[in-house]
Amino acid sequence: MVRTIDQALHNKKRQQILDASAECFTENGFHQTGMKEIYTAAGMSAGSIYHYFENKDFIEGFIKATKRALQDTQKHVRYGRLVIEIYAESFRNDKVKNILQTLDDEAFEALKTECSNTLKLN
Repeated sequence: MVRTIDQALHNKKRQQILDASAECFTENGFHQTGMKEIYTAAGMSAGSIYHYFENKDFIEGFIKATKRALQDTQKHVRYGRLVIEIYAESFRNDKVKNILQTLDDEAFEALKTECSNTLKLN
């Protein structure tokens, strides 16, 4: 019998891990946060976390998911500290640096478009 996945529950658990990770990273930084802190904060077991991410490298999975979840992360009380941690990590990790560069490029293009549209309206 094929096991079916409740996608809503899967997404909820995945978000729970991302929220716990963001909390741990803002509290302790990327390099001082271990899997134990993350799975404890998420209220999960160590092995269960890996069921919610395609890549076994959790940090890489978190960074990829952060791009999609950044809008929700802005609601986080200590959002500024998380941003600083992500930018600090970009100096040590080329993958993070490339993601941030892509996000910056997209944001700049969106800003240029918005400015251009605003000028046309006036």
